[in-house]
Amino acid sequence: MMKALQSLRWSYIFTVVSLLASSVCSEEIAQDLEEFWQQQAKTSRFVGKGEITIAYVKVVHPNPKGVVVLVGGRTESYLKYQALIYAFYQRGYSLYSADHRGQGLSQRLLEDPLKGHVVNFSDYVEDLQQFLAAVVMPEAGKGLYMVAHSLGGAVGILTLEKNPDLFKAAILSAPMLEANLGLPAACGIVSFVNVFCNQCSTPRNDYKNINEAFADNNVTHSRDRYQASQMLFKSKPALALSAPTFGWVNQACAIQPDLKRAADNIRTPILLLQAGEDTVVHNRAEDEFCAVKKPTAESVCEGGKPVVIGGAFHEMFFEADQYRTPAIKQMMAMLERYP
Repeated sequence: MMKALQSLRWSYIFTVVSLLASSVCSEEIAQDLEEFWQQQAKTSRFVGKGEITIAYVKVVHPNPKGVVVLVGGRTESYLKYQALIYAFYQRGYSLYSADHRGQGLSQRLLEDPLKGHVVNFSDYVEDLQQFLAAVVMPEAGKGLYMVAHSLGGAVGILTLEKNPDLFKAAILSAPMLEANLGLPAACGIVSFVNVFCNQCSTPRNDYKNINEAFADNNVTHSRDRYQASQMLFKSKPALALSAPTFGWVNQACAIQPDLKRAADNIRTPILLLQAGEDTVVHNRAEDEFCAVKKPTAESVCEGGKPVVIGGAFHEMFFEADQYRTPAIKQMMAMLERYP
């Protein structure tokens, strides 16, 4: 266990170094991150839709220049983002983040905790709405920033539509506007199977070791960051999540028209970061989303198109530095443009 935790700690060091470009030695950076999380990260829970318990973290800066609401992707927990949260804090931002229902430290929905499931996609949105209303806004008010990845991007888009004046700006990282299911008619197949086996797991991959898993992964080129993620699951088994159910995938398909419609109603400035070599979601759907014009004739995304991080895989915030660094710079510049 100690070796796993040490490996996780050093992998986080690489993340912090790339974000902060610190001149101090890596041991000091690791200690700073550990002390920061122990002293500044406040965790708690609230009750979401249907009496499901949702876990969250908040890191409140003593003199914040802004407040970031971080919305993670499928399988993720706010614990995965410790280094990124630290980086936001170092730049003067407070941060709030809640784990989606059915994953992370939030309450699971099925007897098998490894199954990724949701009854209705709108449950994610209602949980985020409750988080904003009950936790974030009473403490931070309005004028927030959103940073959302993948599944979180889809949840974020529907939340932006419902709250046109709440956020100053939003950064969407590889938002799940259309999941890549591998076949053109996959949603139809999933819809059929869902009728008979809503809570059955979709096919999952089993690997002999982490090297085999990394070689087959399509989310990051960084072995260190990939290993850090895997070590996090090993050090905290309660975080582990495997393949989604057919019910979950069916909901991901069903929400696609709502996401397209939402683009017409969003007033918040959006930076959409697109991973150039993404095979988890369809980049074409992101292009189409960004091309939508608002009633003011402005595009829903800044520049009328995504900002492409060429060559990057899906998880740009956990990518190799050559992809991650420009993504981080684009994100931080967006926040600065909307003080």
